[in-house]
Amino acid sequence: LDILVDALRAETTSLETLADAAAFCLLDSPLVLTAEAQEALAAPWAQLVLDACAAQLRPEDVRSAEEANQFFTQLRREIKARHGLTGRQVMFPLRAALTGTLVGPCLGVVATLLGSQRCRERLDRARNS
Repeated sequence: LDILVDALRAETTSLETLADAAAFCLLDSPLVLTAEAQEALAAPWAQLVLDACAAQLRPEDVRSAEEANQFFTQLRREIKARHGLTGRQVMFPLRAALTGTLVGPCLGVVATLLGSQRCRERLDRARNS
């Protein structure tokens, strides 16, 4: 909880907004996607990005925020180099799939808080919808 609160402190202005911002991590029910997140997941390249992440994600990649940040940085670089996508084109579908929104704490923290199994479940849900 300390990691979650620290990560969300800069993102929120009240306890009410803190609860909303933390929902991605605390609730297991399907995420309610913002309009922007839906748009990111509908992008022509979103499936490619989600597939690549799901294929490469291992439990050890999200043991800490630092390791998760390294994983996402490497994934972003690989996809950008192979497919010519921008950083946003790579990261927005991932953030949308994992949190239901395009704003919030860094994906390294998000993935560490969720753990590899929940990340994989959310990636699969986004890939199959």
